[in-house]
Amino acid sequence: MEDKVYKNKFAVKAALGMLKVAKKAVKIDRDSELGKLRPEMAAYKESKEYQKILEDIKKRDDDDDFKYDADPKGYELYEKFLADPVSRALEFASTVARYNPDAAELHAKLVPLYLSKSK
Repeated sequence: MEDKVYKNKFAVKAALGMLKVAKKAVKIDRDSELGKLRPEMAAYKESKEYQKILEDIKKRDDDDDFKYDADPKGYELYEKFLADPVSRALEFASTVARYNPDAAELHAKLVPLYLSKSK
């Protein structure tokens, strides 16, 4: 099943998008961005909307096929991405590239990242 998740044109587009965002994330001041993000994330976690989501997740059976996302706004994911954007993007993009050997654009964009990471 895992190869079907990564072996399609949508995964390739997502990987290219992550690489593009990682390039932008390297250029911004990550400390100030995290400083803006944390109060917003704290306010969201105190909101009624977030509390309702947590209650819904607790009510669900452990046998549910779908695991509901406790971070639907993506704050925690964005915070993890800002910590090391190149490694995060490289991890996903290299997995997608492995399953899509014909995605030439993705492979071409990965080469400079591999070279910069090896230095």
